[in-house]
Amino acid sequence: MVESETKTETQYDLDMRIYKMLQDEPFFAILSRHLNKVATTTVATAGIRFNKDQARFELVYNPSFLAGKNPQLPINGAADEKWVLMHELYHASLGHCTGRTLPEYDKKLANCAMDLAINSLNNMRPTAPEWVLMPGRLSYKFLEGMYEMSSDWYAKQLKADQENNPENKGDSPQGQFDDHEDFEPSDGGGDGDEGESAEKMIAEKRLADAVAKAAQECDYGDGDGGQPKGWGSVSSKMRSSIKKFGNSRKSKLDPKKVLASFIKAS
Repeated sequence: MVESETKTETQYDLDMRIYKMLQDEPFFAILSRHLNKVATTTVATAGIRFNKDQARFELVYNPSFLAGKNPQLPINGAADEKWVLMHELYHASLGHCTGRTLPEYDKKLANCAMDLAINSLNNMRPTAPEWVLMPGRLSYKFLEGMYEMSSDWYAKQLKADQENNPENKGDSPQGQFDDHEDFEPSDGGGDGDEGESAEKMIAEKRLADAVAKAAQECDYGDGDGGQPKGWGSVSSKMRSSIKKFGNSRKSKLDPKKVLASFIKAS
């Protein structure tokens, strides 16, 4: 379901377009059905965002951007639209927005590492727009040929490059899309606000459940007699990583934190 957060001049119905764009990518198509889609002008491009009030993660997008009206980040038809959606859904399906990925690095470096890991995948690299981060391009020339590595591996290389070349801030026209904040990482709880921690726990559990259900439907069908959907272009290696996140929240939620969340909300 698409919601409108702020009034936009561009008429762009993502729900009407997403099915056609992802019809050959069953996993992403199924996962997208479990995410609220929010049209907004508060983000320049698109991303996965934690909605505290609803205790869930949602796909937010700027209609003007996906409609190809951003001259700095030109969307070249349905191919680029599809690529952007798959990029964001990869973030969601790998648990990048939960804040438990690369916690030892600063937020910007961690985001860049996760973007490089996604963009350099074999099913993403050939059609990647010229304005996204990619090993071998501009500031990332030193990573040329280093494709399909883990986000942790890229983070270590970026950190080493920062230390060896402190004058290189990585600023360039290329990578403007990836330089935005795809998501607002969760702190995973701790000594902070109990209610907020519970809301994030609920959101993470919902997202992981959605990922697990999508993976199961790809492998075994919908449970109502439907045939397995298949995984489209997602490699076996990435399927394992996706399933790992989908199964990562099987433990029960902390009832004390959930109760605290409802008390605070009331």
